Amino acid sequence: MRTERLVAVLVVVLCLLLACTLAQRKGETNTRWRCQPVPESFQESDLVGTWQAQHYFGVVTETLILRADHTYQQIYENDRADYYYTSSWEQWYLESRASALSKYE
Repeated sequence: MRTERLVAVLVVVLCLLLACTLAQRKGETNTRWRCQPVPESFQESDLVGTWQAQHYFGVVTETLILRADHTYQQIYENDRADYYYTSSWEQWYLESRASALSKYE
């Protein structure tokens, strides 16, 4: 039973890799996952505030607080693991580029 499950997982992984390979043409990059371009009216102040995301059906909550004085704090809460983290206030900055693509591409 264990071997059958391992083979099934390997088949699924191979199919996914094949599908990803076929989705990209030579010399082109699949860009469907990228974010939309930033609007012309965007200002740094648009980022200031409290941003929150929940994962794993609400078990994990991540909160990011961005202040206008360029400090931020991250709060991570995992109720199932009974793990909570609050960072100290750190510095943040906005990096501008001519291209919306990642600097690592």
